[in-house]
Amino acid sequence: MSSSTYSQQSRCKLSSPVESAQEGQYAAIGHPSRLVGRKQVAEGTMAFQFERPRNFLFKAGQFVDLAPLGARPDGSDGLTHAFSIASSPFAEEIVVATRMRDTAFKRALSILAIGAEVRIKGPMGSFTLHKNVSRPAVFLAGGIGITPFLSMLSYAAMNKLHPPISLFYANRYLEDAAFMDTLRNAFQTCIEPAGLDLLCRRAANNGLGGARCA
Repeated sequence: MSSSTYSQQSRCKLSSPVESAQEGQYAAIGHPSRLVGRKQVAEGTMAFQFERPRNFLFKAGQFVDLAPLGARPDGSDGLTHAFSIASSPFAEEIVVATRMRDTAFKRALSILAIGAEVRIKGPMGSFTLHKNVSRPAVFLAGGIGITPFLSMLSYAAMNKLHPPISLFYANRYLEDAAFMDTLRNAFQTCIEPAGLDLLCRRAANNGLGGARCA
């Protein structure tokens, strides 16, 4: 064995425990991140963009726990909240969205300054798009529950190998439907648009009414 080969192997062996320790630390307290932007995506609904932590990998459909700096690790102060990731695994930012209600966490989130540090724990969950491209996928979403499907659709729009996808997205009013522009774009730019079907439905005062959105 040459000295250069031995040196490379030695460095690999020495770096593994360090990387393992870092992963263990992030698993316990979360990855450091910062708020980089926010915008309204529907009536009473805000999306928040966070800096993607280094080496943070996830699958479309997974979720994270989000907490501002200083929140209790056990979540007993009500300042930790689980969010489905709305952004694609290819995106440079982590996007989450929520209906803005009067809770301790959402009050803290609403006044969080741009650049403020947060902790992102995860990713977690197995609610992901199946890999069998011959088996159609049917998504049933309501309200802010669209977020994991948005991540999957954004991923599918950039991935040539995906099953035919149909989305049924229910909201009481169209104004409550989040990310409509992003959803339309995902369907229109998909490699196989014929495999995607977007239908929005809303409840009017006189009953259910349908609206074609794609």
